[in-house]
Amino acid sequence: MDGVEVEIGDYQLCNLEIENLRKVEKAFKKTILVLNVGGTVELLPAVNIGIDAILLMGQAGQEGGRAVRDILNGKVTPSGKLTSTWAEKYITYPASETFAYNDGNVDLEKYTEGIYVGYRYIENTYCNRGYEPIEYEFGFGLSYTEFDIKVVSKSKEKDIITLDVIVKNIGDYSGKEVVQVYFFAPESEMNMPVREFLTCKKTKELQPNEEEKLTISFSIRALNSFDEKREAYILSKGKYTIQVSNSILRTKSEISLFAPETIVTEYVRIECPLNHELKEKEFYSEYKFSPFYEADFTITSDDIETIDSRSPYHDHTTTTYTTDQNYKALLPYEKVEYIAKKDIKLIDVVNGNATLQELVAQFTPEQLADLNCGTGWGVSDEDNPIVGGSSESVPGAAGETTHKLKEQFGIPSMVVADGPGGIRVRQEFEATNINTGEKVQVEHYCTAWPVGTLLAQSFDVELMEEVGRGFAEELEELGISVVLGPGIEIMRDPLCGRNFEYFSEDPRLAGALAAAKTKGIQSRPGIGACIKHYAANNQESNREKVDTWINQRALREIYLKPFEIAAKESQPMTIMTSYNLINTIPTADDYDLCIDLARGEWGFKGLIMTDWNGGSSTPYKSMHAGNDLIMPGGEKRVANILQGLNEQKICLGDLQKCAINNLRVIMNSIAMKTLYPDIELKTWSEVVELANE
Repeated sequence: MDGVEVEIGDYQLCNLEIENLRKVEKAFKKTILVLNVGGTVELLPAVNIGIDAILLMGQAGQEGGRAVRDILNGKVTPSGKLTSTWAEKYITYPASETFAYNDGNVDLEKYTEGIYVGYRYIENTYCNRGYEPIEYEFGFGLSYTEFDIKVVSKSKEKDIITLDVIVKNIGDYSGKEVVQVYFFAPESEMNMPVREFLTCKKTKELQPNEEEKLTISFSIRALNSFDEKREAYILSKGKYTIQVSNSILRTKSEISLFAPETIVTEYVRIECPLNHELKEKEFYSEYKFSPFYEADFTITSDDIETIDSRSPYHDHTTTTYTTDQNYKALLPYEKVEYIAKKDIKLIDVVNGNATLQELVAQFTPEQLADLNCGTGWGVSDEDNPIVGGSSESVPGAAGETTHKLKEQFGIPSMVVADGPGGIRVRQEFEATNINTGEKVQVEHYCTAWPVGTLLAQSFDVELMEEVGRGFAEELEELGISVVLGPGIEIMRDPLCGRNFEYFSEDPRLAGALAAAKTKGIQSRPGIGACIKHYAANNQESNREKVDTWINQRALREIYLKPFEIAAKESQPMTIMTSYNLINTIPTADDYDLCIDLARGEWGFKGLIMTDWNGGSSTPYKSMHAGNDLIMPGGEKRVANILQGLNEQKICLGDLQKCAINNLRVIMNSIAMKTLYPDIELKTWSEVVELANE
């Protein structure tokens, strides 16, 4: 296929499928093609055959069959929208020539398209030349009815723009519509896409002739872009146009903003730097600024306060807490704080009678290493089985933290479970009742939820939050503290084998949906979400070793943005690092990623864990980097951490800072109920709010 081979029957329809479609189309007056697929497939052959309609079912979970029946029977009107671009041919996608095995190199992946992922690339490469090589654009989705979308008012209050939008059902059937907001940035010193998704809002079920007024607000800050020379996010001078529609190719300009000067909105540091030359594809036209005074609103520096988010952790200083009055700092970045020797348990910290710093000062190095290494499937040195029977507390769960500190320090084991499509544990097992502490027999029938992509295609943050609450209810019933999801990577290329789990090719949409689902999961006290895989885990081929080279702007605007939005808006209880390297550094061992960005810039308060066996070769490096929990752990990882400590490659404080982060989550998780059934837990958002105070 134009120099890129794509497997027939995978992304492309196989010959038998095409032939069967021809026969069906010929035999019936009307033909509907139902796609039970996890991601994008090439549909040009089906379209050319003359199929009358296509229904994207997705992998819809246990209620998928009933849902398709109701849609085909007309009982329910479809209202989904595509969260990625469906092109006519695979070669249209920006990374197609080099993705994974396509260039014969699975060890190095160069993100030469920069910020031009998905619709950004296709619009800038093709559409502005009068050619649209796509079957179905980002945001596209048909309905049994039609809607009229009209902006009736617009206002500006400091840096907040508010639009009032009337959506009217002008068709013959009831249905829902998604109002999508995009922006068109000025030509400037920054190389900008034709347009970018900004935000969206979905209507209620509207009857024929019924209308609803939606109020949509967004911050002008969301229009900014990252300038590597300034080490800052900026709003370039010029005219910004806000567009409203129900898909990216049907936009109508509704409001204009004018910035007479470039405004710095936020100072940051260069993190995860690329120290190799990476030549990116260019879309740059010569910048000529011409004054523009006719606009709905003017943007000035008085509207937008410049934020300084440069990480307070950038100096790598680590404090070691010790009861040994003779202990001296061993490494240049180490500070020492002496703590009295006490008999402390975790419940004393919960009750406010001791601090986590005082508690970890009582631990031996071996105990710290045990606490920072979990257990679960995949621990080859301990003969642990694969998924199905690996957790001591909840058989079949992905893993848990150590049991070794329970007797001496009253620290329970916290259970984590897969996955984004449903809570995956064994069907029958014995567990501890979290309300009584007694052992009970459990029979569990997992809810099979729709995959992440299908949920995202709802474009409905309220629905995503409701799904999250459904997860939380099931987690609480099973005594599981954390679900390993949602997965929020960017759909960089259709051949990524994990795209079904992710939300979108657009970072703002992915981040908003991730924040909503996380809020739902964390609506119950002691229950948490784990956003993953942090970051740039955009392919499954050689996923544990591939080195992804990404420039700073693309990293920040595209691949980190969903995590940033989720971290700031929903404060997930945990983050899981990915397998890959970013700019030659394994993510699990990257101080910039785990501490400077997550904890420094974004204010993340939870714990960071590795993916299963990610970072397993050098766990002591992960301790310094702030990757708090090595999963699934095991004795070899514990030994590696102690070796790094003994050889003074890390200090005791590195283990303690990870232990503190782990304990902060454990003491506020449902795991505490296994030892203290009467304890009153708060939701994680309440815990974070109190910590900020």
